[in-house]
This record gives sequence, structure tokens and C-alpha cells, in this order.
Amino acid sequence: MAAKVMIVDDEAQVRRLMRRYVEAEGAEAIEAPSAEQALALMSSTGGAAVALCDIRMPGRDGLWLAEQLRGLYPHMAVVMTTGVHEFDIAVMSLQTGVVDYVAKPFTKERLHEALERGLRANASRRAFAALDRELDFRRAEVIHALSQIELDGSTSIDAILAMMQARDPDASSRAHRVARLSVNLARALRVEEPILSDIERAALVHDVGRLAMPDGVLSAPAGALSPAELALLRAHPLHGRTMLKAVPCLSAASDIAVAVYERLDGSGFPHGLWGAEISFESRIVAVAKAYDELTSGAESQALPPAAALQILGAARAAAFDRVVVAALRTLLACSAPVRASAPRRVRVL
Repeated sequence: MAAKVMIVDDEAQVRRLMRRYVEAEGAEAIEAPSAEQALALMSSTGGAAVALCDIRMPGRDGLWLAEQLRGLYPHMAVVMTTGVHEFDIAVMSLQTGVVDYVAKPFTKERLHEALERGLRANASRRAFAALDRELDFRRAEVIHALSQIELDGSTSIDAILAMMQARDPDASSRAHRVARLSVNLARALRVEEPILSDIERAALVHDVGRLAMPDGVLSAPAGALSPAELALLRAHPLHGRTMLKAVPCLSAASDIAVAVYERLDGSGFPHGLWGAEISFESRIVAVAKAYDELTSGAESQALPPAAALQILGAARAAAFDRVVVAALRTLLACSAPVRASAPRRVRVL
């Protein structure tokens, strides 16, 4: 089916020229001489992929129309057409969701370029919306599954890990390694109960948000994700927190888990927190997770402990808490606590 392109301009001659160019691109053109009529037309035809809107028109202008379309048809991409004296307004419109602007008089090549950009934006927005719907469905499934279990701290974590294990065979062993190291680090840093148990729980279930991710997002090779897919993946801690908040005994753990991917230099996600904005408990789990990834080969070739520690203490010094990294260095020097500490049953407090 040909993409629909709405042309909004009060000059009939301009509309005819644009229609000819649009149809030459294989798209279906819809014309409207005003912003008000464009909205009525969209209501009766069900929207379009791209709207080519003149800025200056009698009555409501193109900027007003763009705002209305953004609210009513969030997938639609808007391209502004503008006179030579309106460049400043056109450029400002790019900051409000407009994807491009075309100066009059325009060439067929320039309109083709703007139309292509609009169609790509429309496709991207639709793809992101589809991913978002799948994510919401998966998240609701997890919350429903947890609600069907007689939950306490231990059984809820067991249920979560079982669900994660079903999608990723290494999930449970990885979670227990990170939890074990997190507890050892927390003890070395003189963290006591009940915070110690909250840290352990957070370390065990910090990746639960990945259960909401579509399979294609999780299985895609590094660097192969689209911007929309990458944004979705970087939001998984937020979805994890929503899931964990549904289990009252994991509420405190959820506040720690959501910030495990944050970094002191602001380079982390999901919120890009800086320094003291990240809780000390989250920093502990972050170091444990990063060390496990480096030494287990989860992200790339497995490194020996000394090399992993050097990376955490040097190249990533701006990202990780130096105090926690120093505690890890001490644990590695002693060696035994990291290797020999057995998984402990999470206590229900």
C-alpha cells in the first residue's frame, strides 16, 4: 500500500506542484487548503505517514497544525514548507518535533530528500510503538505471574530467576555470582542488615526488566540495534522496577536495582544520574556486576581478575566508585571470600 502524504498549503498552484512530485515518488497525495480542513480530512481518512505543511496560511498556521497532528497522530512526520523570510521560524520548528523544512521555491530533489526523511521518521516511530506495545504486554505477563504465587522474599526471587532462566540459560548463575560478590563487598564496607539483604536481593533480580524486552532486542548483536531498540533496552531497569514494586517485600531492592546501570560520570542509564545521585548500595552492585562481566566473558573475552580490576580502577575510574573498587581490590588480594563464599538464602525481614 502506498504511503499517504498530506499536503497543506493555501496556494492551489503549490499544492498541485507538490502533488505531482509526491505521486512521482509512488505515494498517495491528499490536499487541504487550510489547517482546519487538514484536521477534518485526517479525521475522515485515518491519518497519513507525512504531512507537508506551509507555515503561513490564513487562519491557523502550520506550526499550530503541527502541534495538533503531533498530539492526534504521534506516528505522523511533519515537514514544514516556508518562504524565504521565515527561515528562523522553520529552524525553530525542528525543536518541536518537525523533521525537516523545505524553502520555497523548492526543487524536486529537495522535496524528495525531505519526503524520504519524513517517511523514515514515520517508520521509526511506528516500529518504536510496536516495540513498546510488546514490552508492555511482556511486563504485564510477569507481574501477573508473580501475583499468582504465594510470595515472600525467597519465593518471589526464585520465581523471578526461574522466568529469567527460561529466556537465558546463564541468567541464574550470573545473578548468583553478582549477588555473592555484592554481599562480600558490602560486608567489607561495613554495610549491615537490613541493607545487606536489600543489596543481595537487588543484585539477584536487577536484570528482571530484560523479561519485558522483545526477543529481537535481546538477541541482536552488539551495535546492531536501531536507535529505538537501543532506547528501549536502556529503559529496561525502569520496567524492572515496576515489576519489583508489585512485590512488596522487594520494594527496597527495586530502588537499588534500578540504578545498577548508572555511572558516576553520568554516562549510565536509565536516567543518566551523576555522582551522589546514585545510592551507595547501587554503586556496590554496579562494581560487582561489571567485574563479573569482565571475568566471565559475558560481554567479550573473559579477562583474568587482575586485568579486570585494572580496568575498573583505571580506565573506568570516572564511572565507578573508587571506595567500592578499593574494597574489591582487597577482596581479590585475600582471594578466598570471592571464590569460597557460598550463596546464602535471602532472609525475609
